[in-house]
Amino acid sequence: MRLVPALVRGSVFAGALAFTAISATTAHAEEFPVPVITGVAPASGPAAGGNIIVVTGDGLAGVWFASVGNVGATIIGNTNTELKLIVPAHAPGLGDISATTIGGTTANTPADDYLFIGDGPTPTPEPTATPEPTATPEPTATPEPTATPEPTATPEPTATPEPTATPEPTATPEPTATPEPTATPEPTATPEPTATPEPTPTPEPTPTPEPTPTPTPTPTPTATPKPILPPIVGSLAPNFGLSYIGGPTIVSGARFTRVTSVKFGTASAKFTTLSSTRLLVIAPPLRRGTYKVTVTTRDGGVSTPLKSSTYTYFGL
Repeated sequence: MRLVPALVRGSVFAGALAFTAISATTAHAEEFPVPVITGVAPASGPAAGGNIIVVTGDGLAGVWFASVGNVGATIIGNTNTELKLIVPAHAPGLGDISATTIGGTTANTPADDYLFIGDGPTPTPEPTATPEPTATPEPTATPEPTATPEPTATPEPTATPEPTATPEPTATPEPTATPEPTATPEPTATPEPTATPEPTPTPEPTPTPEPTPTPTPTPTPTATPKPILPPIVGSLAPNFGLSYIGGPTIVSGARFTRVTSVKFGTASAKFTTLSSTRLLVIAPPLRRGTYKVTVTTRDGGVSTPLKSSTYTYFGL
């Protein structure tokens, strides 16, 4: 039971790793032939990476390292005939897919070609709705001008009376004196007509005020909480060891940042983080059987057990 801590120190650790690899190779050489790639779907994707592809072929069950365009890819699942990868970021162009097992590395053929395509255009945001303008008030009605009064009628002049007829003289010895005729009265002066008043000037219409533009309110963006993405355990290489001894193994997957624990079933294992996609784990000494391997991160994410994320102990 005290042999396991010694495996992680100095040359003893290196010897244990070599012993486990040699023992696994000798005992299971027929399980790890040189892998072969016969196809990939889809055969193209964005240069930014992050998409999942399925590589088909033979001898892919023990793949512990894979690359696309000479850039390491994340293994999220594999069987003897299929290998699921998360494509890494790469410059636009053609790249080869390779897979490595204990038996060797796949040969470069046209069947493993993958095309990286440049990113597409950014979607155009919808335009902000234009507010309707304020209704224009109706102009003030123009008052009608004051009616011009008609001029006063000019009175007609008084008629001049006719002169009194001169009476004939009476036949008397002395004639009667003839009276002087009555003086004709002067006609009444015609009054001047009343001056016509000037019409009241029409007031100018009140100018219509321009509508005040309504300011468009600026929307306040709401902070969207980021979802917790759990880690992914894709494969273990090797994925077997001796019962009650265990040994070192490489765990491949994704999101191995701030890992807090690695468990084989319910037993905790010692580990070292090599990168965000690889862990060096010392399998704990357990009895014979197959155990699910899970990884937990500080954010609370726990990997989902997959068929390819198991470790088998064999022996007594």
